[in-house]
Amino acid sequence: MSLTDEQITNCLRHLGCNAANRALYPFVNTFSTIRQILTTLPIATEAAVVDILAKLTATEDAMTGALRRLKANAVGAIRLTGDGELRALRDERLAWRRELATITGCPLLDGARGALMVL
Repeated sequence: MSLTDEQITNCLRHLGCNAANRALYPFVNTFSTIRQILTTLPIATEAAVVDILAKLTATEDAMTGALRRLKANAVGAIRLTGDGELRALRDERLAWRRELATITGCPLLDGARGALMVL
């Protein structure tokens, strides 16, 4: 079993290698190398990647809910604090992205800092 095209696309997005980056920097071999790595993973690693992608999806779904609740907590000029949940979910998403980078051996482009980190 190999990763589906959708799973590979999700991996690339979570690793920070999105389509815009590939289009802007076609001469950077990192993007094609990461895709090659993702298509040649051992079966056990593929299963772990699928599990991590499911956790990332669940985390992003929870972030959507947290954003809705945060917007609902704003009344006129008064804003109730509730961003701690969203911050915790962002930290969790970054932790899973780091785990994805670690298990695949791929670099992680940390969008928050804009720095390339090889884990």
